[in-house]
Amino acid sequence: MTTSSRSGDRPYLSMVIAGRNDDYGGNFLGRLKASLSSIDLIAQALSGSVELVLVEWNPPESAPRLMQTGILSSVTSNISITVVEVPQTVHASLPNADRIPFFEYVAKNTGIRRASGEYILATNSDIIFGRGIAEYLGRRCLRADSYYRAVRYDITPIHEASAPTEEEERYWQENWIRAALPVGLIERKSIRPLAKLHAAFRPWTGVRSLARHPIRELKALRTIYRSFLNCSGDFFLLSRDAWHELLGYPELATYHHIDSIACLLALELGLKPVNLGLPIYHQDHTRDQAADRPFTGWEENVRPLLWSASTPARKRRGLGNGVAWKPNAQDWGLVNVSLPQHRFDGNHHQA
Repeated sequence: MTTSSRSGDRPYLSMVIAGRNDDYGGNFLGRLKASLSSIDLIAQALSGSVELVLVEWNPPESAPRLMQTGILSSVTSNISITVVEVPQTVHASLPNADRIPFFEYVAKNTGIRRASGEYILATNSDIIFGRGIAEYLGRRCLRADSYYRAVRYDITPIHEASAPTEEEERYWQENWIRAALPVGLIERKSIRPLAKLHAAFRPWTGVRSLARHPIRELKALRTIYRSFLNCSGDFFLLSRDAWHELLGYPELATYHHIDSIACLLALELGLKPVNLGLPIYHQDHTRDQAADRPFTGWEENVRPLLWSASTPARKRRGLGNGVAWKPNAQDWGLVNVSLPQHRFDGNHHQA
């Protein structure tokens, strides 16, 4: 499959971000402002052929809407912006709505279904994009037969609402807290890096399972490394057609590992994983608010996909075979639900 070209007036890239004004992790608005400001680098590299889709999920009644906070002024480039609101009534209709106030991946699917770009990047509200990513995207060399990942570096949150300077990026590259590599999260200041690597592998391969099925488990480890599952929710870039063939992220009523599942399903579809090896910067924060959310079990939800994705396509029995959940239906991303949408033109005037 060849490099895809731009189709008509469709933007080359849509960027989907989801969130709510609940101060998740502390200083949520500040981190979001820094993230949105860094989009300017990408917009400049693509000559404005960028669309931002911001999904506001289950807005708290006690806080202003994101649009009302002036957050959109952080994006100074001439790009179109769509804000999609998913009201509390829609949120409450989903399983576990009383325990999970923010269904991150249903929210991202909501944005993906309404994005118009030739390629769609699902990312997070605290990610800062640097020059390396912007320059790569500016080449317009993405391929529809691949999915793209980047290396996340955790950094101390910043307070400037402007695109990062080269000096700031050099500082972050020398003073990161931890790195999300294909093999796991690595602490920069750890004096036992090999122990950290071992800890990264431990959840995925039990000793007994390795002893019983060594070839299968070693292939699964290779799949983990090759597919770059780790922290994929921060940067997962596919063509629009591939997102629709994938049926988006699995819309589970649980928390965690859903981004990893999406990576493995993309492999099962035959997409080629591309690790750009380029940094994105994650503004570090607490996760106390997520502690009581129902967890997506690894053994029943993810491990079967590791085995399946390690198997030649001709031997597979179907997408997502053997897992404890059902693949999305064709109405994924709340496509049949009428949601309030606010569109802004390149001058950020409401259309």
